[in-house]
Parts: sequence; structure tokens; C-alpha cells
Amino acid sequence: MKSINIILLTATILISSCSSSPKPDGTCAMMSYGKCVLIWQDGEKIPFEGVDVRYDGLKMLWGNGFGGTVKVHN
Repeated sequence: MKSINIILLTATILISSCSSSPKPDGTCAMMSYGKCVLIWQDGEKIPFEGVDVRYDGLKMLWGNGFGGTVKVHN
């Protein structure tokens, strides 16, 4: 049973992006809403400046709370 848990944990880590190795410079590292927000540069993930993410104001949350949001603009 313990070996099955180790195998499942290893498979999960390998499939997830945590284990992704550096890619060639300029390759998209993470996408959100169909836009690339992180790219690989010199073996590190850095923010992609071609994405316009702006503060979208406060929104009333379910219940009695409020929260700030951002929006990806085209």
C-alpha cells in the first residue's frame, strides 16, 4: 500500500507543472484566460509584458464580503 502511494505521488508531481524543466527562451510557461502570462527567460519564469492585467474594482462577494478583482484586457 505504501509503494502505491509513493508511485501516485511521484506521478502527480511529474504530471504537474512543478516539475517542468526550463524551456527555450520565449516559450509560454503559464496561460490564463487564453493569454500567456509567464514566459521562460534564462531558465526562469518571468511575467510576460504583452498581457494587460488591470484592477477591475471591488465586487460584492457571495454573502457580506467584498473583494478586489483583476481583468485580462485584450
